[in-house]
Amino acid sequence: MEKEEVLDFLKRLAESIAIMFGENCETLIHDMSVAGHPILAIYNGHVSGRNIGSTLDIYGNKPGEGFFNETIVKRDFVNMQAVTLTGKKIKSTTIHFHGNGYSYALGINYDYTKLQQMDQFLNNFIQVNRDLYTEIEDTEHTGLEEIVDDCISRIGKTPKQMGKKERLQVMTLLKERNAFHFQKAVPYISERLQVSRYTIYKYRNEI
Repeated sequence: MEKEEVLDFLKRLAESIAIMFGENCETLIHDMSVAGHPILAIYNGHVSGRNIGSTLDIYGNKPGEGFFNETIVKRDFVNMQAVTLTGKKIKSTTIHFHGNGYSYALGINYDYTKLQQMDQFLNNFIQVNRDLYTEIEDTEHTGLEEIVDDCISRIGKTPKQMGKKERLQVMTLLKERNAFHFQKAVPYISERLQVSRYTIYKYRNEI
């Protein structure tokens, strides 16, 4: 392809990309065959603050001020991060086109500063504590445990030392404290009193 055809194609490609990805996407064409690599075409130049003819790099440095050298700028860079002198965070890609009598570079720079701020906002917004159902279950279990502990302690004997009379006394106290309104109260109380669930149901009927 001829030099003019390549440049025309790159300009149309750069403009199309800028339109497709919106105002935060800057695209440009550098003339790599000239010292300073001046910009031949640029779209959404407000991203970096550059215009046609500018020789500033994406960081805002003038030729010779940055760390780029002639060897480095001849290679492609894809999806690199750059932070401008004004603090903008950029996803940057540079693709080179070399031919007979020309050397161009297509640059694509996407400013994702606001997107990152939005990401931080969303991450902060969607943070939650524990699962509600689990929290309710644990709260109920803790409340039931405290009631059972208190009712057993009032009898003055450990469950292992208790006979039917003492266990019925505990059951009466538990009923007065509405212990059986808790979820899974029967299996928990049967475990604490060291009797079967059937026995707990039987005791409930007796009291």
